[in-house]
Amino acid sequence: MISVSPSLHLLDGRSPNREDIGLLLENSAYLWGSSVFTTALIHKGNLAFHDYHLKRLIESAKWLWSKDDLEEWITNSWNESFLHLREQHFKEEFYKLRFTLFKDPQNEIHSHLCLSPFSKGTMGVELELTPVPIFFPRREEELTFDPKVGSYLETFRSWSQAQAMPLFYDKEGLVLETPISNIFFYNKKSKEDVFIYPYVKGQMLLGIGLEQGLKGLSLRQESLNIEQLDKFTHAFVINSLRGPQPVLSLGKSFLWKEDDISKNLFQRVLKQFNQNIEKSQRKLWPMEKC
Repeated sequence: MISVSPSLHLLDGRSPNREDIGLLLENSAYLWGSSVFTTALIHKGNLAFHDYHLKRLIESAKWLWSKDDLEEWITNSWNESFLHLREQHFKEEFYKLRFTLFKDPQNEIHSHLCLSPFSKGTMGVELELTPVPIFFPRREEELTFDPKVGSYLETFRSWSQAQAMPLFYDKEGLVLETPISNIFFYNKKSKEDVFIYPYVKGQMLLGIGLEQGLKGLSLRQESLNIEQLDKFTHAFVINSLRGPQPVLSLGKSFLWKEDDISKNLFQRVLKQFNQNIEKSQRKLWPMEKC
């Protein structure tokens, strides 16, 4: 058996060979950001929200590409990749899985699975409000890149140089999301016990972590302007890989307070997320002993 360290790559459900290097570097995903992907957490051989990740891939691919047997092809490639994983040797408790669909220069669709050991790291994030110019294509043929205007992908790449994680807002001042997570808010002073999250649009996606991980909590979607954020007392980010995390700061809007109310609120969110993981996970391989 092959030990997965530091990462494992599969191309179309098989181990890539030397001739595949060009394909992995010259494709629609890496050249201009035209791809469909999902990122998931594997814990002790269990993939959280398995069915929802596959469904999201299929629905997003249909939105971007036209192919008669697209759903069947994606499902087969997904299943073949996980059958291949059963042949590997896994030691770590946590793994990060990214499954990407892209096109080659001949316009053929391929899948790329990347699996690597994962550490959840520190708990809590600092955010900075960041304007983002975005072009929302309806189909792949409308994708454009103008270096004078910028793009969502360009802004995402600039995140590595930022001191805090960007919280994007559009030209109307409406809050969108961070590069890797959805955001939701809470106001402890309100009579309503409800969590508020902003509308998403175009290339912005409602993540599985928010959509499925928080089921059981009272959630409401609203259009949120950046000028309205100071009415909230708490904010959280969430994705299906890291789960929910408290926002420690958001520019000058507010700072996280280490009081009992904040701790209990976060534990309530985290408990609900963990319960939903238990209900939705699927075992991919038996956990090996180190």
